[in-house]
Amino acid sequence: MKKLNNIQYAEGILKKLILSKTSVIHKFENDNTLKPKIVWKVDGCMQTILYRVVDIAETAIFLWRTGKMIPVIILSRSLMETVSASYWLLHRIERKNNLEEIDQDVMKLYFSSSIVQTLPDPINVLKFIDLVGKHIPNWRNTYDLMSQSVHPNSDGTIFAYTELDKKTGDINFFDNFPDATEWLDKNMPPVLTNSLILMQQILNNYANLRPKLYNIKKSAT
Repeated sequence: MKKLNNIQYAEGILKKLILSKTSVIHKFENDNTLKPKIVWKVDGCMQTILYRVVDIAETAIFLWRTGKMIPVIILSRSLMETVSASYWLLHRIERKNNLEEIDQDVMKLYFSSSIVQTLPDPINVLKFIDLVGKHIPNWRNTYDLMSQSVHPNSDGTIFAYTELDKKTGDINFFDNFPDATEWLDKNMPPVLTNSLILMQQILNNYANLRPKLYNIKKSAT
């Protein structure tokens, strides 16, 4: 019953995030006034991140139920990165009063690429992780722990899919790690659930911070 309770708690937070999704970001406000471009950009950026968060979390929770340990770990680490990126953007907006600098931050996050040379270079994801780690204890340590299983080293391969019979020398393989359910129940709440909680806080904080973008736009024109 503990597994269902943990999963159900994560699903409850996820449902709230789904309610925050919108199918379109309009150029105009409800009163038909034109949005400042920076507001339009950040609104779009936050919604894009939210869509990615929901997509990843829905799949991770489904796989959590089936005991698929490595796929859940891979997705949960990606979820940490995505939520941390939105935290970084909000942090930059909170501390800046220069429209061009905020716009550059949005462009670096929203339109970056390591392949397309005409786009800004991407920001190292550890910069996002470490920033969140200053406010959430063990965030970086948890990320590093997840990385050990994401990479195809011992944690992500032989320890996850094999068991050695020391008497016969046989290597036995399995689709699901025998202790996967116990491991996921212990480790997923502080990773997946906390990421979803943080995303909800980010959305709430952005709603409070959003008027600042209007004031910056007015002072720049």
